[in-house]
Parts: sequence; C-alpha cells; structure tokens
Amino acid sequence: MKLNNSTIILSVKLINSDDGTESTLTERPGIPRMHFRERFPSQGYLIQQRLDWDDITDENGNPMLDADIWKEINGKKEMLPKRHPSHHTEKKFDEKTGKKLYPFKFGNLTQHLTTKMTIAKPFSGNATLMRTPPEAE
Repeated sequence: MKLNNSTIILSVKLINSDDGTESTLTERPGIPRMHFRERFPSQGYLIQQRLDWDDITDENGNPMLDADIWKEINGKKEMLPKRHPSHHTEKKFDEKTGKKLYPFKFGNLTQHLTTKMTIAKPFSGNATLMRTPPEAE
C-alpha cells in the first residue's frame, strides 16, 4: 500500500506485547488505506481491528486502531455504536515497556498492541556504469 510519495508499506503485523503473539494484517480490495486483522471472538462478540492510515493520530505518523464490535443475532450483525470507547484506540507511551502501544480494551479483554512493519522507500537517481579496461585489471 502506498502510504505517501516516499513510503510503501509492504507488510504490517500487530504484536500483542502481553504474550508475544503476532497477527499479520491484510489489505482488502476496494477498501483503501487500511490494514485488517482477522476477526476474533471475545465475550460473545466478534471484533474486527484495523489500522486506518487516513486517521493519523500523532506527529510520528501512527494510524488510529479502529475496531468494529458486533454480535450476530439470527444471521444479522448488531454493531456496537461507533462512539463506543473501544472503537478508536490511539498509540500511547507505555511506562512499563518504554514503548508506544495501542492499549485496546473491551470489557475484560485488554491487549497492549504494537506494530511491526516492512516498508520500502523508493528513490530515483542517475548512475553511470563504466567497464574497466582490460589493461587496468
């Protein structure tokens, strides 16, 4: 995913600093500038977390961690409101680890998440290749 003119995000993982588990995030066709975690159950709900690169929360370029939370009742999604405190989580400095983490909380679920990214920084330039003459070898 092209983040800006100088950065391409090749891969992103969310790492739970409490237990070390890593979740590879994926892009979805037709949904630009977001990386999604596999949805998971908690307390009778399903949770879908994603990094929203259009909602940068600080001077370091950290995206908002969004979460959609819902129950499936009779085959229909019943979503928690977008204004629910668990819907948006900003990356914050954690005194215990000395790192910036997403402190995600929902009911009795607490996750201290950080990101691990592989990025590319494309550049262009000019180069001149010269062959060494045989007599100089």
